[in-house]
Amino acid sequence: MKNYNLYKCKVERSRINGNYTVWLPEQENNDFVQMIVDNNSFSHGTFWERLLKVSAIEFGLDISEVYFAPEADVFVSYTSSFQLAKEMEAIFNNLITNFEFLRRMVIISGIQYNYN
Repeated sequence: MKNYNLYKCKVERSRINGNYTVWLPEQENNDFVQMIVDNNSFSHGTFWERLLKVSAIEFGLDISEVYFAPEADVFVSYTSSFQLAKEMEAIFNNLITNFEFLRRMVIISGIQYNYN
């Protein structure tokens, strides 16, 4: 797998309602992610939502209070809990910086891929 630019997950607080937005930009230069998105007809946002949900189960993270609103090229979610938002941010940043963790979560999620 080649090196690529990382676009890390960010948490921002809304000035309107005080909720926390957790967002992850498209990882456009990650060949593995792009291959999965292309082969499964997912949007990038939907792909990351699915991996976050699987990772949350693995880490025992309760995401029942999270509102998910993924878009075509970006993952977006909202929560009123700063702590939860930061834990989600940590999971995403681990997914994008640790290929073995990313691959393991893809396998656990049941997403189909064939990458040699």
